Amino acid sequence: MDEITALHTKAYNFWISHIETQMAAWTTIALRMPDLTEDTMRMKPPSAETVRMVSEKLSAATMGALDGALAAADFSRQAMGGKLKLADYPIGFMTIAEESSKSARAKVHANARRLSKRAR
Repeated sequence: MDEITALHTKAYNFWISHIETQMAAWTTIALRMPDLTEDTMRMKPPSAETVRMVSEKLSAATMGALDGALAAADFSRQAMGGKLKLADYPIGFMTIAEESSKSARAKVHANARRLSKRAR
C-alpha cells in the first residue's frame, strides 16, 4: 500500500508542477508576443529577446535530454540489478519524466518572472 501512496503523491506533485509551468508558459508567451510581432511586421532582424528565446529553448531541450538519459540509465541499472519491485517501475518512469523536464520548467518560471518585471 505504501507504493501506491508514493505513486499517487508523485503523480499529484508532477501534475501540479506542470500546471504551474503551463501558467508560467502562458505568461511568457503573452509577454513575448509583442516583440515577436514587431520583428515580423517591420521585417527587421530578430531582437535580442527573440535570439535569447530561441537559444534558451535549445539549451533547455539539450539539458532535458541529457538529464532524462542519465535518469533512464540509473533506472535501467537498478532494474537490471534486480533491485526493483514491480511497484517501483511507474515511479521510476515518472522520475525520468521529471528529470527530463526539470531544466525546461526552471527556465519557463525564470522567464515569466523576468518578463513580468520588464512589463511593469
